[in-house]
Amino acid sequence: VEDGLALEAGLWGVLSSGGMYRHARVIAGRRPPHFAARAQAVVDAAGDRPTQAEMLTRFVCDLARDGADRDVARLRAATGERWWLEVTPDRLAATCAALRDAGVRWRDLPPGEALAVAWRLPPLAVR
Repeated sequence: VEDGLALEAGLWGVLSSGGMYRHARVIAGRRPPHFAARAQAVVDAAGDRPTQAEMLTRFVCDLARDGADRDVARLRAATGERWWLEVTPDRLAATCAALRDAGVRWRDLPPGEALAVAWRLPPLAVR
């Protein structure tokens, strides 16, 4: 959903930009110098946008589940003004379709195998 709606500062955007949350961990390689400070700067720069991404993800999941892939008005009503993000019916429909496709890939994944995804958005800008 983050990728489909071009949400640069959701959970995956923050992690791919080097940010870290308490529940995340580095599983391979060395951490670069000043890793902790850089990771915190990325999280700080994201502000409340990860929360917006989580809210939008939930609402898009609901739309995809209900087959309401193009219902931008329902998405807007669910998000309210605070979390609203301008989105076209075509982009919403493509995001719902991609979400269902990912669900099928996850369901069909053999035990012990990994589900690989690519993050296509630019890294989060940190000041």
